[in-house]
Amino acid sequence: MSDKAQYISFRLGTKVLKFNKKIFKYSLILIVAIFILFPYMNFTMPTHFLTNL
Repeated sequence: MSDKAQYISFRLGTKVLKFNKKIFKYSLILIVAIFILFPYMNFTMPTHFLTNL
């Protein structure tokens, strides 16, 4: 098996965008997971129990 990096390319007009296949795969999984879990995320700051005293 060769150590040559594999790329995924997209054509955008006259430009060709090349992405490393492994990095593209894991970033796509992360982005999809964030969009699926976004409604369940809690963005409120936690309050410390001593602030209520």
